[in-house]
Amino acid sequence: INMSPSSPLGLKIPQETWTGSKPNYDNLRIFGCEAYALISKDDCRKLELRSRKCVFLGYGLDSEIGYRL
Repeated sequence: INMSPSSPLGLKIPQETWTGSKPNYDNLRIFGCEAYALISKDDCRKLELRSRKCVFLGYGLDSEIGYRL
């Protein structure tokens, strides 16, 4: 709701009205899209894959940049 345009604000979102600049939507992803989870170097050997193919399910509850895969 906070990222959708509002008619009292002249079809701007609250963040755009407050800061005066357009927000960055680069971290938003499509639900159900293909994603890759990074595996730490300690858990894999030299020639093993360092990521695992997953499906994007949503955003984490604890942080702004966390994803649920």
